Amino acid sequence: MTEAKTVAKLTGFRHNIDRCNVDAVMGWVTHSSGIREIRVRVDGTLVGQAVWGLPRPDVATAEGDIPYGPTSGFAFAFPEHTFSGGQPEATIEVEFEAGDGTSERDSRLMLALRVSSPTAPCRVEDVQLSPFPCAVLGVLRRARPEAYGERGPWSEALVRSGIDDLVAMLQQRAPVKPVTHYALYLRSMANAFYFIAEQFDRVNRLSTPSLKDSSAVATSPEEMLCIANHLYLLRSYGLAGNLVECGCFKGFSSCCLSQACAALSIHMDVFDSFAGLPASDSIEYEEGEFCGPIEEVEDNLRTFGKPEVVSLHKGFFSKTLPSYDDPVLSIWMDVDLASSASDVMRLLPRLPHASCVFTHECAPQSFLEGRPVRESTEVLSPIVDAFAADGRQIWGKSVTGALGVLLEPTRGLPVLDLNCILALVNAS
Repeated sequence: MTEAKTVAKLTGFRHNIDRCNVDAVMGWVTHSSGIREIRVRVDGTLVGQAVWGLPRPDVATAEGDIPYGPTSGFAFAFPEHTFSGGQPEATIEVEFEAGDGTSERDSRLMLALRVSSPTAPCRVEDVQLSPFPCAVLGVLRRARPEAYGERGPWSEALVRSGIDDLVAMLQQRAPVKPVTHYALYLRSMANAFYFIAEQFDRVNRLSTPSLKDSSAVATSPEEMLCIANHLYLLRSYGLAGNLVECGCFKGFSSCCLSQACAALSIHMDVFDSFAGLPASDSIEYEEGEFCGPIEEVEDNLRTFGKPEVVSLHKGFFSKTLPSYDDPVLSIWMDVDLASSASDVMRLLPRLPHASCVFTHECAPQSFLEGRPVRESTEVLSPIVDAFAADGRQIWGKSVTGALGVLLEPTRGLPVLDLNCILALVNAS
């Protein structure tokens, strides 16, 4: 049995298509008698013959004694107007003919799109409320207009379908630059955030191991990745302003999000007392807890972040926020106390209606079918009250971990779930 398998390995076809997009089809193929011809068809029509005999030292290394392994590479560049018919998909068939006259075929269903990066962002008023960046939504609409062309609400199934299509584009290495740019941003942010989480000092030396603030990191890279993704979404629709962070502790979230802000040309304003929580009537938190001295935060930003896009504002929110008058793109707060949340919500009238408020301390049970459950955490009641006072409807959900998001259900851009983001990060 072993000998028969060895003979098959040495005499039969062995091949793989590594890349298939509107530029070219490439891969490797071997046969004991060599390869006489490789014919390429598009939707059944012969378009040309591939070149065989290209160097593939990787195949020789991986496959050992496979015939012609070191020169088993093939490539075919599609003529310029091959895919000018307007169909979003095409079936590519590659037929391998060996020296002994035997043949074998392989085929791929390919996205027949080439899209350049847009030169300017679109306006949020001109599109449906989509969880995908503007240019990426445009690609989806071109690829499958029957699925993504309507302006109605995005169901979970439709979002999942969109993610599957984007993942397929990335895996095909399709020359669809808006998708590539988006995935590159997400991957670079994920790599940065996980590295920061691994290297960031976890010990709060101003506390003791028995206290709730003994760890110097209060959020996760996954939570920061969800916020970073949404910042990309907001900017893609032309929204401007600063990211306002309220409550930074030792600066882990500030370091992560400053990386995103630097990539997106967003300024970041970080508000914190840098002396711990203020006095309050809370039965859970005590004055001075979660203290991160400003010198420690500055040092962490120099090490892990992009301090050039960050302004630190020292003092309790009740003193510093009333005088803040810069435009606001989005609000991210990790404040623990109801009184602090009330102070932060003074900024809500300046928040774009398409944007949102991210807040920590929100578990999945903090929301019931989109309705914030006030009693689940101290910070939700002030947020709900602020939305009502500003004449805004409110809808919310748990994003991941303790991260929650509050937005206007008919005007706010939806926040993409973590599993969808990670699918794009890991797509290629």
